[in-house]
Amino acid sequence: MEGDGSNDGNRPRFLCEGVIFEILTRVSSESLWPCRWVCKEWRKLTYESNFNHHHCERTQTLSGFFIQESFKCNYSSSFISIDHSPTIPKPSLNFLPEKVKIEASSSKGLLCCVNQEVIRHRCYYVCKPTTQQWRKIPNPKNRYFAVRMAMFVQSSNPLRYKIVRFSQPVKMIKNYLRCEIFDSSNWAWKRSGDIGLPPLVGLPPGPGVLINGIFHWLTSENLIFAFDINYETNRMIRLQQEEPDLNNDFRVHKILADCKGRLSVIYITDHRMEQWVMTKYSKELWKKKHSVNLEALKSEECSSVMEALYTAEVALMTSINKVIWYNFQKNKAVVDRVKHFLASEKAFSFQSDLVPCNMRTE
Repeated sequence: MEGDGSNDGNRPRFLCEGVIFEILTRVSSESLWPCRWVCKEWRKLTYESNFNHHHCERTQTLSGFFIQESFKCNYSSSFISIDHSPTIPKPSLNFLPEKVKIEASSSKGLLCCVNQEVIRHRCYYVCKPTTQQWRKIPNPKNRYFAVRMAMFVQSSNPLRYKIVRFSQPVKMIKNYLRCEIFDSSNWAWKRSGDIGLPPLVGLPPGPGVLINGIFHWLTSENLIFAFDINYETNRMIRLQQEEPDLNNDFRVHKILADCKGRLSVIYITDHRMEQWVMTKYSKELWKKKHSVNLEALKSEECSSVMEALYTAEVALMTSINKVIWYNFQKNKAVVDRVKHFLASEKAFSFQSDLVPCNMRTE
């Protein structure tokens, strides 16, 4: 869907804002998405931090990130959140039969992980940490090194999901990605078409941003690589033509993010942050959303890197061994320290209920 996400003709005007808040904070996560398309007010309300906090508490839902650390070539992960209810145990991956590295996460509470053994003993797992359920899936072709993986849950009941794996030869003859897709419906990997890339274009570390069934990665040449996992098609999207107003600061870090269901690019320097949102996806039209002073991130937090948006006004930022929740509307930062150094692919968005799912195939 495109447009502003509103439906003014069917707007329920007979309910006051307080009643709407009480109702929507009790709606399941799966039912919340269609509610956001009722009208602009509902859409704005359901992306606010205050709403997210109450929704997690009232629906017994976990919302946050799995943070991945690396120590002596071994990976460990932990769940972090600023909306975690004390009545819900924090999920971990200790229930899996061996130590794993997270490869991809989904919006429905599933993770795709791989064990930390050598390639010939490689095993892939799909799991739901909140219910400690897991299932081993067949291995893809491990001849080539995986550069990116992504996971898309099509439905929760019955459970249907797809995993895409992009790999490249060690010695590249052509600038292309080898694409494989795992489909839980037939419980097998299949080889999709190779994807040609423009010269010098590469995919930096980080999970893809999922918008309307399409994964997006910001490339090294200021293009956005978009892959539709259902139709197995891809395209390159250009960033906005207008240059960001960051006072000619050459140290600009860029990330992609999901901003209220729309693709967003965020530019960050040591002093300012500027956010642009794609308002018309098919026409690649961008609009500047806001520019923020980053005064609260001075001193020891000045070297932090933004990883993702948690809510519309709260960002997740990291440094070598710290995780920072930064509210750029209130200009306030909350710092959590981690035990080891953070891995290159360090932050995986995670949202899940506590309902067991059917991990078996039919």
